[in-house]
Amino acid sequence: MPCWWKHRDTRPAMTSAQAPIPLAAALLEYALSHARLPSDQSVEALELAERWFSLSPPLIWRAALLYYEKGQFEKQRPGFIAC
Repeated sequence: MPCWWKHRDTRPAMTSAQAPIPLAAALLEYALSHARLPSDQSVEALELAERWFSLSPPLIWRAALLYYEKGQFEKQRPGFIAC
């Protein structure tokens, strides 16, 4: 079996404009809600949520809650709709 898979980027979908699967919204919601992600990973998860699911109410809610917890009350994400 060739070892070509060892040398490819293991996260090609991360740069994609569309989510790899619809289930990614639920996984992002879970990660932002229940997982204790390091700061850089939570920022990455928020960026993916904004890019892939900018109209998802659960993800908008989680983003607002995370910004509130960080004290970033005026933070506006351009991809998320303003409520």
